Amino acid sequence: MGKQTDHRRPRPKIYLVEWTDSCTVGGWRRTAEPYMFEPSYCETVGYLVNMDEHAITLALSRGADECSSEWCDLMTIPMAAVTSISELRF
Repeated sequence: MGKQTDHRRPRPKIYLVEWTDSCTVGGWRRTAEPYMFEPSYCETVGYLVNMDEHAITLALSRGADECSSEWCDLMTIPMAAVTSISELRF
């Protein structure tokens, strides 16, 4: 048996992004009642698709074949909401 060729493309970097999201409560409320909700603190992990001064985009999955350029389940987070970005190494 001959050696099989690896047809996978190089693995992109994987990042952990910590960020703050808005919070909402549905339904009717009286304006006289004080409301103060805490923002939601979120963590997102994924393959780095793109990052610039405005936003970071991560993907949950990707096509691994060398001829593939497909990503799945993309999430773009505005840099204004980001509190921390860490590259994960395995």
